[in-house]
Amino acid sequence: MIGTHSLVAVWTPLYGSAKTYTALTFTVNCQVASFTKPVSAPSTQTYVVYDKPLAIDVTNLVYTQSPACGYTYESVYTWNNLPASVSEAPQYSGKLLVSTSNLDHVATTSVNFVNVIKVPNNGPVSDSVFNVNTAPDEVSFDIVVNDPCSGTDASAVVFHDTNALVIT
Repeated sequence: MIGTHSLVAVWTPLYGSAKTYTALTFTVNCQVASFTKPVSAPSTQTYVVYDKPLAIDVTNLVYTQSPACGYTYESVYTWNNLPASVSEAPQYSGKLLVSTSNLDHVATTSVNFVNVIKVPNNGPVSDSVFNVNTAPDEVSFDIVVNDPCSGTDASAVVFHDTNALVIT
């Protein structure tokens, strides 16, 4: 267990009362050496032009500590290849917002992000920063922006005159 521990020794003499001593005090530390990217990426996200904004949040994806110290960490996300219909909300947060009323934004785009992780009080050292931001560290998924009229057929419009006027 991480923390400071003591090994206690008790000496019980043949005559008299027992004496307790702290024989050894030691500290167990854990220091994160690296992080690996999440095992699975988000699923494809789909938005329809004119719909209410679609929020995407990748902060629930788990980056694995090695060794598994269980320390909390802070993330700074950097996105690549965001289409015009997508914005960060707020910047570097791991959260995106998809919203558009422009049919020119209809497309499927593969977006990706990397992460810079900071571990405050990382064991015997103070703060540690891990750059999980090289090409193999990228996490990718697709954002699909659809046309609301695509794939729909309008039925023929038929007018019925129920007040037909007949002149003789």
